[in-house]
Amino acid sequence: IVTDVCHDTTTPMIDKKIEGDLQMGKGPVIAYAPATQNIGISLDSDNLKQEKMPQFAFEFSDWVQSSIGMELPIFGSELMSIRQKNQTEYLQDFIFQTPIDPLTVPADYRVGPGDEIIVQAWGQIDIDFQGPIDRSGTVFLPKIGKIVVAGQKLADLKNLFNTAIAKQYKSFELTVTLGSLRQIQFYVSGFAKNPGIHTAPSTVTSLHGILVSGGALPAGDLRRIELRRAGKTISVIDAYQLLAKGNRSNDPQLLPGDVLYIPAAVGYGAIAGSVRRSAIFHLTPQSTVAELLELAGGLSIAQDQAVIHLESQKEGKRQVEKFILNEQPQKRLFKDGD
Repeated sequence: IVTDVCHDTTTPMIDKKIEGDLQMGKGPVIAYAPATQNIGISLDSDNLKQEKMPQFAFEFSDWVQSSIGMELPIFGSELMSIRQKNQTEYLQDFIFQTPIDPLTVPADYRVGPGDEIIVQAWGQIDIDFQGPIDRSGTVFLPKIGKIVVAGQKLADLKNLFNTAIAKQYKSFELTVTLGSLRQIQFYVSGFAKNPGIHTAPSTVTSLHGILVSGGALPAGDLRRIELRRAGKTISVIDAYQLLAKGNRSNDPQLLPGDVLYIPAAVGYGAIAGSVRRSAIFHLTPQSTVAELLELAGGLSIAQDQAVIHLESQKEGKRQVEKFILNEQPQKRLFKDGD
């Protein structure tokens, strides 16, 4: 709510802004005190939209609470967000002050400028090299010369160096490992709690990047996070695959300059009662009753015939459908607000 009690103009004349806390069923409250000086302030429409972003999520949660008599959490909001600034700072301090063990770096990690390479060889040639990849993406190996390594997977480095050395020497043994790792900068935009540029270790993945940045707003869609690189969307990430199923197969490593975009949620659905996880879930256009039951962990009590009460809102009125849970009803699409 924006009010100006002193002036009948489109530009409020204010000297103080008070921001209310977010409450269940209520959006952010922005109140402007009467002006004591004739100073005009232009409202930033983008900032106002940012304030209003979570509003629907809380309205739906309030409606669910009035319907079932209990408050339900938004699934993933606790795991994919950090509520307080000091928690974000603590996490970032922990990440940057805790050294990364190179032995724990995944085999598909792609090295780049700033990463430190350790090469040791013995036999016909002795090599004891440790140094960073330069800005051109190469390392200079004594007795061998320059080798381009940027963009190579960690698992492929040994073969790369072995091929380069074997052009001049034959009988030797070789080990290639990582030393210290670089840091990268990436961007987070859309319905994020802290949009902007962020810094993290180069091993950071897309979902890790969302967490490091402070997480998503309640109105952000955790099921359609876009990873954009060089102006193109190269991957669409469903965080529910990790949160509900432990599947990290679609959690790409971030590269410098990547953008993580969190779009607005397509919709919300709630499930409660005799299930293992009562919650509000983000929906996709293909979400069904069966999928919501799976996300909720299934029925908590074995029943021969489970009865479902499906409540929806049409034209401002509540409608309740009651049916026996079997194969056909499970195929029913779960619509926004169900």
